[in-house]
Amino acid sequence: MREVSSWRFFLLFLLVLLFSTEINGNDKKNVLSKMEILELREEVREMFIHTYDNYMKNAFPADELHPISCKPRDPKLTPRGQMDETLGNFSLTLVDSLDTLAVMGNFSEFESGMEQLYLTLDFDQDVTISLFETTIRVLGGLISIHLAALEHSNHLSKPYDGRFLDLSVDLADRLIPAFKSPTGIPYSRVNLRRGVIQHESKETCTAGAGTLLLEFGTLSRLTGNQTYNEVASFAMKELYSRRSSINLVGNVLNVDHGTWVHTHSSIGAGADSFYEYLLKGYMLFGDEEYYSMFYTLNSALKRYVKKGGYYLTSDMWGGGTVRSGMIDSLQAFWPGLLVLHGDLEEAKDMHTKLHTIWKQKGFLPEAYNIHLNTAIQGWGGYPLRPEFAESTYFLYLATGDHFYLDVGKRIMSDLQDLMRTDCGFASIADPFTKRLEDRLDSFFLSETLKYLFLLFDEENYYNKGNHIFTTEGHPLSICLISSNSEHPTKCKEDERTNSLGEKSLTSSICPAVNYTSLFPANVWGIETKKYPSEAVESVQNQSFKVIEEEEVGGPILRIKDEPMIGLVFQIAELKTQLNSVLLNVNKPELVKGIYRASAASFGPELGYSGVKGKMIMGIPEDGCRPFYNENQMQGKLVIVKRGGCTFVEKVKRVQEAGGVGVIVGNNQVGLNLSTFTMGGIPDIPSRNQTGIPSLMIGYNEYLSITETIKGNAESSDAEIFAETLVDFPYYSIGPQNAQIKDIILKLNTPIMISGLNENTIQTWLYSEIARFGININEIIGMEAIYNELDMEVLLNKNNFQKQQP
Repeated sequence: MREVSSWRFFLLFLLVLLFSTEINGNDKKNVLSKMEILELREEVREMFIHTYDNYMKNAFPADELHPISCKPRDPKLTPRGQMDETLGNFSLTLVDSLDTLAVMGNFSEFESGMEQLYLTLDFDQDVTISLFETTIRVLGGLISIHLAALEHSNHLSKPYDGRFLDLSVDLADRLIPAFKSPTGIPYSRVNLRRGVIQHESKETCTAGAGTLLLEFGTLSRLTGNQTYNEVASFAMKELYSRRSSINLVGNVLNVDHGTWVHTHSSIGAGADSFYEYLLKGYMLFGDEEYYSMFYTLNSALKRYVKKGGYYLTSDMWGGGTVRSGMIDSLQAFWPGLLVLHGDLEEAKDMHTKLHTIWKQKGFLPEAYNIHLNTAIQGWGGYPLRPEFAESTYFLYLATGDHFYLDVGKRIMSDLQDLMRTDCGFASIADPFTKRLEDRLDSFFLSETLKYLFLLFDEENYYNKGNHIFTTEGHPLSICLISSNSEHPTKCKEDERTNSLGEKSLTSSICPAVNYTSLFPANVWGIETKKYPSEAVESVQNQSFKVIEEEEVGGPILRIKDEPMIGLVFQIAELKTQLNSVLLNVNKPELVKGIYRASAASFGPELGYSGVKGKMIMGIPEDGCRPFYNENQMQGKLVIVKRGGCTFVEKVKRVQEAGGVGVIVGNNQVGLNLSTFTMGGIPDIPSRNQTGIPSLMIGYNEYLSITETIKGNAESSDAEIFAETLVDFPYYSIGPQNAQIKDIILKLNTPIMISGLNENTIQTWLYSEIARFGININEIIGMEAIYNELDMEVLLNKNNFQKQQP
């Protein structure tokens, strides 16, 4: 292991070097003056104060602030599904952001926040929370507060008594039951009072189970109780032991029997921080086994997952690409990790590619198609994520190149221009319309603004190379944590523990992309049975079949055991539905914006001019009985709720009452509106079934709009219309005068699908078909293309024309 030991020396040397780079501005292009850099730093400080003060004024002690409505977020009123397991009624935003105050040198507010938080926190609650999110945000936050109080004790008005270490122990002890699985890989959720409750999910993602080491390992070193380190380290090693023969790990596994449920391998959502904690765990704690594991996995990722300069998604068993052209926003942390590993040129190249996307949009969309240069519909916009700012920060430390200061300046400017509100900063809900969402995650204060501040504050105490940042941006002091004698020699005497140190004072199930609710546009191959029934009804009701041998009935795809390079869909008529249906709300101001919606297959088609009117809620809300308020519906857009009767029945009742259009609100979370169509009555010409148009909006959008207008039509104004979007894949289309038409999907990267199960293939195929805007009922045949010669013959034979979106 001598070679690994030398690597640790190099990495620690590199860390110090990064934080002590001398910048010769005269040798750099676009050099910013010291005054300009300080002005940028102070602008970041103002952004933090603006958000933090509004949280403390309008939301504390709640977990989160609604940055548009300036109210505390109540998950019962504005549910976000598994993402709500981040919340535990423990003043999440304050816990997560207090150490940023220390980074910014605002010790009076840091101390005041400590006092308020201590009086508020109580973990003895009957609440089930995410092990991963609670560990990185709350446990990591508490430990970082404790360390900051020790490191900056001379800036506090009174001696610090170690109380936040006690709170850390209290919380960690309540999380420990999650590790009591047959494999030692922890369950994804745990109840703070009752432990792992009966019938808890057995599935967890790689990052969820493998991103606990820094927090639990640090706690062991601060308390002397090795249990915390042992359970987190054991879980990480168990995950590694389940790697494939080509040294890739999957995305989701069953913790009871340790088998992989989803075998896609990537550096993005579901796996990202597992790799991060292997490298940082080695750098912080010195265990050579962590580096050996990181080196092995990193080498396999470069060989099998990295394609054409991008890290895509590959099958862990064979290494073949399973999703062509897609990257997700969480990958933006990777350049920063590469910097810590010394892979500077690769880090710069990847950062440049991400910067190009940021310049195009003003943010990094949750998912992006690198071949089409467009965001992927249905995955979400930009929830103020920190990863790109983080990598920009580390690259500047490593290079001293003012280019990265310019990038940071752009990030900050776009945040101010696109996302600032009267009460903070709001997430972008839709990457195309840039409509804001009343959402502010705590990591915006904990990470995004922290990294931007450090970028513009070269002399900052935390820029000295004495800290390792957790995946949530919490700085852990190498001096106070490490028992290795090399580290304390780097610390000045007054930076070490005082006498208190002698007393040891020193699900969603996956982070980030809530991909399980994004049917069917998901990269992870989740089977259709995982989704709510209404989300898959348009797949299950078709005569669509995937087979390997000759059969009869329905469109058939014959699969060969070789990489596929394209698909041909044959349709009887070209009824393209490329015009996405949108709801544009002009007022009330609180819900103003453009909402993507699902079209109806019946009634008049919406045109670009659309239908305008004031919005009114139908009573009863399902529209399945005569409306009590029908005399108020003349000339208005009427909002009804899905369920209870057919879509056509609802629309007809509104039409009879004089309404000009219908907005149907979905009744459950999880439906991908871009691939769902409201169906009409069979055997009746679809466009003759109703005389007014209709569309359907998502569950959360329905709740937000109806809660805001509360039946007061005079305060509302909206329109429904169609608009051509540019978020469907490359395709070619046959002669326009042909009765039977072929559509060719030309894959940018060959895809091996023979080893996938039928449900996974169906889901992927249906997703691709829907992106063309084609109804699956129109398909009368399909064929896989396996070589370039066949592709060229088809294109030439049928005189295909490339269609630009």
